[in-house]
Amino acid sequence: MKSVTARPKAGLEAVARLSVTRELLCQSLRQNLQQRSGGKSGGSESGGSGFQSLPAVALLLEAARAWAQGQPLRMSAALLADTFKASLAPLAKRHPLSLVFGVAALAGLLVWARPWRWGLVKPALLAGLAQQLLSKALNGVSLEGVLAMFTRFAQPPSAGAPVPPPPP
Repeated sequence: MKSVTARPKAGLEAVARLSVTRELLCQSLRQNLQQRSGGKSGGSESGGSGFQSLPAVALLLEAARAWAQGQPLRMSAALLADTFKASLAPLAKRHPLSLVFGVAALAGLLVWARPWRWGLVKPALLAGLAQQLLSKALNGVSLEGVLAMFTRFAQPPSAGAPVPPPPP
């Protein structure tokens, strides 16, 4: 009988430790948010700069920007995107569910048609194309960006961060 009563007590201790860890994590996240927003409470950062603070994301965004700048159809794609946005925005405001269902129907049609099985692209062609695309994408990445990413990964955690309690 003593082992049965000891289990709920151990379970309660685990729940208490979990709640303390959760609270420490929430405090740390609030402090980081306040530091990034310059002391402002709440609000989200514009432009996705919160994601850019992650080392690998900043490097990927830099590579994507460099790749996009070198594309010959960049202006056409931007014009097309603006046209779709202008034409679909009123529809999305008036009938948001019909737009969602329409997109779901198009996705279902794509899955049903399975154009990737039509044999238009051979595996050998895809392998050679992937190598060329990767090399072009990596040409757009600066050495400073790669080094900055590795230094951010190598940095120890900040000393001011709260340390969760050790497991039993």
